[in-house]
Amino acid sequence: MKSQKKLGHILIGLAILIIISMAMNNQVLWLVTDVLMILVCAIAGWALIKKR
Repeated sequence: MKSQKKLGHILIGLAILIIISMAMNNQVLWLVTDVLMILVCAIAGWALIKKR
């Protein structure tokens, strides 16, 4: 499915955007939740790309 692969790329892009915004804001307080969100987005995106 092409839609799943596209969704995977969007999720990875979202993870990268979160990393960039995090680096600019320097918010250590939200580091743990941000890292969890990044991991979820990156793993889900990678899984969707590899699936098809």
